[in-house]
Amino acid sequence: MANNYIEPEELPLSRVVGGQVDLVKLIEELDKMYPDVFPEYDVSERRLAFHAGAIAIIRYLKGKI
Repeated sequence: MANNYIEPEELPLSRVVGGQVDLVKLIEELDKMYPDVFPEYDVSERRLAFHAGAIAIIRYLKGKI
């Protein structure tokens, strides 16, 4: 199943795995993709859980800089 939120050409996996990504830029890009706001009330439980997980990871990464 394809992820509609990530554009592969924006941040190739090889750059992430190889450690060539600027952590601040990565956090900024993720923050734009998954804003830390309460989602719409009609969102499915699966989507809500995915979004919450993404936000948790972004908060964790922000704590590392």
